[in-house]
Amino acid sequence: RMAARGYWPAVAARFLSEGRYSRAVEVCKEGLAEEPSVVSGRVIYAQALYRAGQVESASEQFYQVLARDPENLVAMRCLGDIKYA
Repeated sequence: RMAARGYWPAVAARFLSEGRYSRAVEVCKEGLAEEPSVVSGRVIYAQALYRAGQVESASEQFYQVLARDPENLVAMRCLGDIKYA
């Protein structure tokens, strides 16, 4: 529903779930340029970067998420996965 209305984090999440990581990254870059404090969009951005193999950039984004939301379980889990790998 949210994606149909053009809410950019929802649009990016749809691309992420479809495996279209580079498109999800593009949508998030554009969205975060306009609204840098949208944590959900930054989480999706970081996940898309990670799945696209851009591990260092993904880590930076996950740390930015934790700076805004220190208890964000997705960011903590993904950073744990990155460290473990």
